[in-house]
Amino acid sequence: MLKKLSITLIFTLLLTFGYTPDIIGAVNYRDIQNHWAQSEITSLTVSGYINGYPDGFFRPNNYISRAEFVTALLACLELKPGNIYPYSTPDNTHWAQIYIDDAISRGIIIPTEYPWGFNPDQDITRAESAAMIVRALGEQPDYNRLNFIDWNIIKKNPYQGYVKVAFDEGIITGFSNGEFRPNDNLTRAQACTVLSKFLYKAFINPPSSNSGAFYKPAIGKSIEIVTLGEHRYNPDYVEIYVDSRDSGYFLADVEVINDYILKIGSKTYDLNDSRISVRLQNDYYKVQKILNENGRNTIKLQKTAFGWDNIKMADIYAIYSGSRKILSEDIDKLQFRINGKKYNLSEISIDKSGYFKVNRTSYPFSKVTVVADGNDYDLDDIEERNGQIIFYCDSNSGDSRRGDNSRYIKPDEFLFYEDGYSYPWKIDNIEIYINNKWQNFKDIKIIDEDYYEFKNKSFRLRNSHLRRYYHEFEIIGTYWNYSSREMEITIEEIN
Repeated sequence: MLKKLSITLIFTLLLTFGYTPDIIGAVNYRDIQNHWAQSEITSLTVSGYINGYPDGFFRPNNYISRAEFVTALLACLELKPGNIYPYSTPDNTHWAQIYIDDAISRGIIIPTEYPWGFNPDQDITRAESAAMIVRALGEQPDYNRLNFIDWNIIKKNPYQGYVKVAFDEGIITGFSNGEFRPNDNLTRAQACTVLSKFLYKAFINPPSSNSGAFYKPAIGKSIEIVTLGEHRYNPDYVEIYVDSRDSGYFLADVEVINDYILKIGSKTYDLNDSRISVRLQNDYYKVQKILNENGRNTIKLQKTAFGWDNIKMADIYAIYSGSRKILSEDIDKLQFRINGKKYNLSEISIDKSGYFKVNRTSYPFSKVTVVADGNDYDLDDIEERNGQIIFYCDSNSGDSRRGDNSRYIKPDEFLFYEDGYSYPWKIDNIEIYINNKWQNFKDIKIIDEDYYEFKNKSFRLRNSHLRRYYHEFEIIGTYWNYSSREMEITIEEIN
């Protein structure tokens, strides 16, 4: 997964809708001298993570597209696209298709956020880039308030929580006038700055163009040293997890085959194909590469969101039984029946592959029954949304006394915002474009401020298209005002 690409990934979509494998003109770009981002542009180019145009220009003030940003982000992570999760662009032949598919498989891109399709050549917004960066770091969104003067705009953006984390981590900053401008597009120069800061956060040993401290590992030996910041750990006591499950081995037990292949027990694992993780200071880190530091084998690490430990009710969003939603706040007691025994939340942990761990023994979710207030729900799947856990259960299990209406919110009024002005339009006169057809807006059911349901299928509100008489709009932000029971929808007219 984490092997450095054998070709240089470029930042730009050329006229031929492809990309070049060479670093054009090294770093002698003709238009970055004395530019405020010259240092970042140069550093990323030397590392092979970005590139310029064939004519020798970098064009730092041009906007960067979604496809270009995703490709550069994967390059910075030294990820090799695996085309794991096929997801169609309009013609499915886009030059960045394998990178988009790979980013989806890793949770960096969420397809349901783009009901009209990913549109890879569309310029990426600052908020979108924040979401991709934070997901790549394995961090969770934080929905607390940000002290920007355009907070009213930020809070309506579906990526609000990711903007908060990216800002707190120092990866994306605001403007000198106190604004963040989440809906502004990102320039190529700004992207370089963001990715440079991301690299320092993502890697415990960040790659450097002039670093000579790390060499090829010693073949046949084990891992002899582990470093995290200023701390060093004894590999004899560092547990190894394979595909998010405890392997029962420690780092000192492995045998190094080459930079990307480890032998654990009787099995051999390629870091490009298997997820190998370690646990340090109660956090989890993905092993990206084996290196040799001053004659001793070590590992290159990236922090990752591994799973959930010490789970509390606040960590649970809801239980879905078919189309019926039961919010955690409506549940008094939640337990899990595993292998014939009931366990409380505090007694279990759940890894990212959906395995429940009890007393160092792992069980697939298919072997787990959710017990909510004494009612059994056969678990079908687990999902994480905005840092909370959702349990999807068999529609025929559980207590059916709760009505389906608990799944939806019912706004007293819809307010549509455009260019700072509010319009209390009647929804009888509004249509929404769903599955290539215009449907009456009043026929949809609002699940929350991010999603709606139509004919038992869920769709993302953001980027959906609306039509009022002869004017067509795109939804660019939503906000559910619980106290006033108003649904605020920010729109932009499509010319």
